[in-house]
Amino acid sequence: MEINIGYLFKEPKLDTKALMTITPLAPLSMVTSMPGSYYKTEKIPTKFMLAGLFENILGWHLSDKDRKSIRKDLKQHYKKKLKLEYTDDKSAVGFLPLVYHLFEIVPPTSEPEVMFFEDMWTQHLIGSDERHLRGVINNDWSIDADVARLKAENSSKKSNKFFEKHRGKFPLYYRSPQQREFMIVKGDYLYKIMTTCLLFKDVQKALLQNNLGYLGTSEGWVHISWEGIKDV
Repeated sequence: MEINIGYLFKEPKLDTKALMTITPLAPLSMVTSMPGSYYKTEKIPTKFMLAGLFENILGWHLSDKDRKSIRKDLKQHYKKKLKLEYTDDKSAVGFLPLVYHLFEIVPPTSEPEVMFFEDMWTQHLIGSDERHLRGVINNDWSIDADVARLKAENSSKKSNKFFEKHRGKFPLYYRSPQQREFMIVKGDYLYKIMTTCLLFKDVQKALLQNNLGYLGTSEGWVHISWEGIKDV
């Protein structure tokens, strides 16, 4: 899929009216903060989540470094060329959206019936000490004997020193099971949205090629209906 971000630099005229219907295909867990122990879901997607959903649909799988660079260019461009202020909003969990300024949600939002449940969720983290060593299930075969010995000795000092020296022989992330709230959504989310014509068309085109996004987690699959309407 070709990625086009040129219209991010156009004047953000929210002159297109759209109706967005989100049909959950799997349990959802839409967390707006990272407490570290218990992850409670929101009942409805936030604007940050919709921005992430749009960018996921568009195939904008960019690193934080790239996002920061683009947002910096946007801020300068808005100030010098458009004589406008670019608001570089970011979510509580650190997500740096690129299309956040290109749409607004028109209330009210339709809330379907939901049923909550709790489950264990695997969080992927990057560590710098023995937590990383003990949290992975794989490592380079050449250190198998050393890792087994360290776990048997149960010495934090030795494990930390060994991990620091052999960091490259472990996976980038380690796993940390956490308790997380999920919900089964019985119905659809309906959003009326004001957006730019270019973003509307780009999302519409992308959905024709691949109508499968996600909310909250990479397993929170959803189907999207995206159509223009005359009145909001």
